[in-house]
Amino acid sequence: MKIKVLLVEDHTIVRSSLRVLLERQPGIEVIGEAATGEEAIELAGQLLPDIVIMDVVLRGAEISGIQATRKIIDLQKGIRVIALSVMEDLAYVKSMLSAGASGYLFKGCTEEDLMEALHDVMQGKVYFSEEAGRAVHEDYVHLMQTPVKPRAGELTSRELDIVRLIALGENPKEIANRLSISRKTVDAHKRNLMEKLSLRSDAELTRYALREGIIREDE
Repeated sequence: MKIKVLLVEDHTIVRSSLRVLLERQPGIEVIGEAATGEEAIELAGQLLPDIVIMDVVLRGAEISGIQATRKIIDLQKGIRVIALSVMEDLAYVKSMLSAGASGYLFKGCTEEDLMEALHDVMQGKVYFSEEAGRAVHEDYVHLMQTPVKPRAGELTSRELDIVRLIALGENPKEIANRLSISRKTVDAHKRNLMEKLSLRSDAELTRYALREGIIREDE
């Protein structure tokens, strides 16, 4: 029996190339294509694929690949999702896994990697490309070697405001104006937060905010 696949990719040329590649395989059948998260959810319900190959960032769509993955798996328990993305940031890998994806591949992967992922996931396994697997492993090792960071629920409302606005890319002056506090107060809060959360950069703080649900990946 062939593995029925639904392709979700916002770039037409990439989607078409994937279809050609997959349809060369004797055990694969591409039963549908979607360019947005909304289309993916609708087609998954109609076509009931075995596996959805999902782009993580669907540009111009209101629903991201992460949100679509969560919705599809909530509605159709038997469908499995493999992320295929250019996004190599660990935050995206972890967000897709928490949404229920069974695999994560970077778009630089080989045809053999993709076929192996499809067959492994079809057998109920979890598949990472070498790079994604290494990133997850390194994050786990780092987690074991560092103090446990406070969860979002342990931060004060003011600290949550500061974290959210920094993660959304606002500078200290903008944050001060928005919260009606001084620039020095913003700097003090940020300094204390970095120490409290054992973070070293705005990028790490943004990943923390994503992981804790303080911001969404589509904000």
